[in-house]
Amino acid sequence: SDHYWDSGIECLKEPFTDQRLRLCSIESLFNGRVLHTPYSKYRNQLAQQALMNSTDQAVFGSPWQPPPPELPAPLVETQRVLDAAKEQNISLVYSSEFQGISTWYDKTRFQSPTYFSNLSHFLKDWDVSVVVTYRRAFDWMLSSWKQNVGRQAKVGQPSIPWPMKGEVFDTNLWKVIRQRMESSSKPFGDGPMIMTLSGGFVFIDGMIQSWRESGYPIHIMNFHSKRHISEQLLCDTIPDTPKSCEYLEQREAPTKANSRSRIWFAISDVIFTAAQRGLISQATQANRTRMAMTDELAEHHKRVLNKTFADLPLDCPPEDELQELLNMSLTLEEKWMPEWYASPDGEAAHREAFHRTVYEKREFCHVNLDRLFKGVSTWDDLLGRLNRTMT
Repeated sequence: SDHYWDSGIECLKEPFTDQRLRLCSIESLFNGRVLHTPYSKYRNQLAQQALMNSTDQAVFGSPWQPPPPELPAPLVETQRVLDAAKEQNISLVYSSEFQGISTWYDKTRFQSPTYFSNLSHFLKDWDVSVVVTYRRAFDWMLSSWKQNVGRQAKVGQPSIPWPMKGEVFDTNLWKVIRQRMESSSKPFGDGPMIMTLSGGFVFIDGMIQSWRESGYPIHIMNFHSKRHISEQLLCDTIPDTPKSCEYLEQREAPTKANSRSRIWFAISDVIFTAAQRGLISQATQANRTRMAMTDELAEHHKRVLNKTFADLPLDCPPEDELQELLNMSLTLEEKWMPEWYASPDGEAAHREAFHRTVYEKREFCHVNLDRLFKGVSTWDDLLGRLNRTMT
C-alpha cells in the first residue's frame, strides 16, 4: 500500500491528516520571514539553554531543567504534521509553483545561507529531496508567457477586461521574450546567482543552484521524456507509492496539451482591438465578457474557417535574434541535462522542436493588427478578413 501524504498542488484542496492537521502548514517552511530572524532567535535560545544545562550538570549534577524555548508560532502545526508522519513512517509530498517564482529567490530565502541553515535544522530528522521539472527553455518561456497573459481567463473570474478609454495595447510577444533573455544574463535579486527568468518564474538553473548548493539532493524530471511526468514522480522519485505507480503504469497515458493555444491569445487581441475601434458596441461589452467572445471567435476561426494562427497577418522576429534564443536554450540543456542532450532525443530533437514552433506554428510572431483591421469597419468585415489567409 502507499505510505505518503500529499498536500496537493498549491495546497488548493486543503487536505487534512487523520489527526485533523493541515498538510498545507508545510508552506510555513518556505516563509522567509519565519525561517529567518524568528527561527534564528529560536535556535540561539536552544543553544543557550543547552549550554546552561551542560554547565549546571557539571556543577550541580542533575538539576531541574526549564521548559524548552517556544517554536515560532507559524511552525507549530508544521512540526505536528512532521511528527505524525514520522510516527507512522509516512513520506510527505509538497508541490507548489510558488517555489519557482522569482520573488522567492531574494536574499531572505532562496539566496540566503541563513534561510537554508534554519530549514536544514528544522528538517534535521528527515531525508529531503527536491524535485524539479526540465522543459526546453524556449518552450518554457513561451508557456510562461501564455500562463501570465491568460491568468485572468480562469474559471470563476468574470472576464479579462474590455479596453479602457485611451488604453495603449502592445501585443508584441517577442519584445517580452527579449526582455526576459536580457534579465536572465545578470545576477538576480541583489544576490550572486545568475538564473534564467520568464514572467516571474525561475528556470531549473536557479532552483538547482540554490538548493543543491545548500546541500539538498536534486531529482530532475523531464517534460520531454516518453515516460509520463506523473510516472516519473510516483514511480521513479517517491519511494512509498507502489499502488499509485501501478495505477499510472496500467492506464492509458494522457496526451500533453496546453489549456490555451497561441491562436486563443491572438484572437483575444483581435477582440480587444475590435472593441477599441468600435466594432463591438458598448451594450455588447456590458452584456458579454471579452473571454466568452474570445472563446467563440477562436472556435469559429478554427472549426468554421479552418484557419490557424499562421494564417493571420504576422510580424515575426529577426532571424539572428531567434538564433540567440535557440543557442540559449541548447546551452541550458547541455549544462543541466548533459546525458539527455547527448542522447538521440536531446539536441537533434531540441532543434526540430524549435523549428516546428518558430517556422511552422510561428508562435513567436505577433498579429499585425493594423494590417488585419485595414478597411474593416464592421464586425462582418472582420469575419470576412479572418477568412482570408493574410501571411
